[in-house]
Amino acid sequence: MMNDTRRHTAVLLMAMGGPDCLENVEPFLRDVRGGRPTPPELVEEIRERYRATGGKSPAVGITQAVAKKLEQQLNESSDRRYRVYVGLRHWHPFIKETYSELLKESPEQIIGVCMAPQQSSLSTGAYRKKVEEARAELGDRTEVTYVGSWNRHPRLIA
Repeated sequence: MMNDTRRHTAVLLMAMGGPDCLENVEPFLRDVRGGRPTPPELVEEIRERYRATGGKSPAVGITQAVAKKLEQQLNESSDRRYRVYVGLRHWHPFIKETYSELLKESPEQIIGVCMAPQQSSLSTGAYRKKVEEARAELGDRTEVTYVGSWNRHPRLIA
């Protein structure tokens, strides 16, 4: 395989995340609740909801499928080289873990996209904060551009 010399842009798709198995419902909820414990009856109620969806969050797999398709489409339609990563706010792979991994490829630019299509300080702002915390901790100075609201994009199928 020839070495791809096109300029490299990393796209970081960010989502809430979810437990990858029923045993991880409680620690996932603890992270969502900022470290506070969740009442056992609520943990069990939520565990039953995940049991109904195959024992894990379907959102993570959906986000990974979107990342794969987006990477393919970007690379087919551009002179640049794109690599799309998934970082989750409340479960593995956490945003910081993913950010550390994407830096290993030395991207020239990073684009952050929150899977929530509308921008607000309580939702998309929290994802941006996680990226900025990772950047500070990792000493990264790579240019990061954040996509704001995309809920009114004409190609969005709602």
